[in-house]
Amino acid sequence: MSIEELMKQFKGLWIAVRVVERDKAGQPLTAEVVASNLVRSNLLDEIYAEKDICIFFAGPIPEEGYVAMF
Repeated sequence: MSIEELMKQFKGLWIAVRVVERDKAGQPLTAEVVASNLVRSNLLDEIYAEKDICIFFAGPIPEEGYVAMF
């Protein structure tokens, strides 16, 4: 599934994905979902033994004047 499709399907959640294909710059193009959760730290136990995992937040970027900590 493309990263854009994942962002729409899992909107508002943290998603851990196994990268299937990368572009020439090394950025993920397609991926398989390994886990999803509202709380990022809850993904860690589920991805412990996985390789080539990326974690995304499938939600809006905070507006100007707000701070986000990950």
